[in-house]
Amino acid sequence: MACLTLVWGCAAQPRDPSGDDGAVTPADNAAVKLVQITGLPGDVEARDRVLAKLQTTLPERARYFVALRPFARAYAKADDPATDDPALDRAVQNAESDLYAAASAPWPAQRHPLIAAWIQTNAPHLDALVAAAAGGRYWMPMRDTTPAMARVIQIQQTLTQQAAAALAARAMRRLHDGDALAAWQETLALQRLATLMLRCTADTAAPRGTHLYPAMSISLLADTAVIAIAQYSQATPAQLTAMLRQLRALPVLPTDRDSLYGQARARHLLAALSLALAAYYGDHQTFPPRLDALVPVYSDAVPADPLASPRKTPVYRVSQDQAVVYSLGANGQDDGGHPEFDIVLEMIPPTRPR
Repeated sequence: MACLTLVWGCAAQPRDPSGDDGAVTPADNAAVKLVQITGLPGDVEARDRVLAKLQTTLPERARYFVALRPFARAYAKADDPATDDPALDRAVQNAESDLYAAASAPWPAQRHPLIAAWIQTNAPHLDALVAAAAGGRYWMPMRDTTPAMARVIQIQQTLTQQAAAALAARAMRRLHDGDALAAWQETLALQRLATLMLRCTADTAAPRGTHLYPAMSISLLADTAVIAIAQYSQATPAQLTAMLRQLRALPVLPTDRDSLYGQARARHLLAALSLALAAYYGDHQTFPPRLDALVPVYSDAVPADPLASPRKTPVYRVSQDQAVVYSLGANGQDDGGHPEFDIVLEMIPPTRPR
C-alpha cells in the first residue's frame, strides 16, 4: 500500500523534515504529539535514540500524563505510596476495574470518584490527545530497534492506551451529563487515533505486544463508546446519521495479515450499525425488520461481514424491543450469536443514562 501519498497513513520511517518528499514529519506525526503527552519513561540512552528517530526532543521539566496506578495509590492517602500494602494493591486493582467500567457506559462522578479526580488531573493531556488524533499521519519506530528501545516504546504505548481509556471515560461522563455532542467529538478522536495506529502497525508488520495490542485496545474502546452513544445519547435521528457519516468518512481499517484486523473491522462495522439502528428506531419507534431496510436513509449500504467466507451481511435478529446483530467471529462460523465465539451487538430501545 502506497501509504506515503495518503492523507491518513504512515511511513517506513520519517524522512525529510521539510516534508517535501511526502513523508511523515515531526510536525504532522501524531506519535510525536503523543510522546509530548506521555513522555518516554525508561532507559535514558534508549529514550534519546527513540527521540532521535522521531526527530524530536522533550523539555527537561514537563508535566506529563499521570498514570492511574500512582494516582490511585496517592488518592488512597498512603503515608508512603511506594510501600507494599495489600490495601493499596486492592485500591489500585479497583481503580483499574473502575476505569474500564467508566469507559464503557455513562456514569456519574459519584459512582467512580477516583476516576473522576484522575480525569480532572489529566484534563489538559486529554485535550492534547484529541488534538493529536486530528493529525493525518502516525509513525513510531516499530522495527530495527534495540531491546531497550522497544521497552521504552512499549511503556509509552501502554501510557497512550491508558490515556485513551481516560478519554473514553470522560466521553461517557459527558454522555451521562447530557452533552452527547461533546461525547461524540471525543469518541471520534479515539476512532481517528485507533485508525492511525492500526494502519501503521499493518503497514510496518509491527510486533504484536509492543504496538498491535495497544492499538487494538484503543479500537475496542472507541467502538464501545460509539455503541454507548447510540444506546444512551437521546440524540435525534438526524444527529445520529450525521455521526454515522463522520464515522464512515474515516479510512478503512487494515484488511491484511491477521484475523485480529478482521475482528477490529467487524467490531467497527457493528458500532456503525448501532448508530443506524438507533436513528431508525428514533423515526419509527421500532427496529427495522431487515438490515437492508436501513438503506438508503440511514446507511448507504449494508456492509459485508469481514469474517464471513463467502462474504455475506452480518446475522440480524429482531423482536419488538431488541435487535441483535453479530459477526461470525474469528473462527468464521455461525455460533448462533454466542458472545464467546461471535462478535455481538445487542440493541434495546435507546434509553437515558442512569
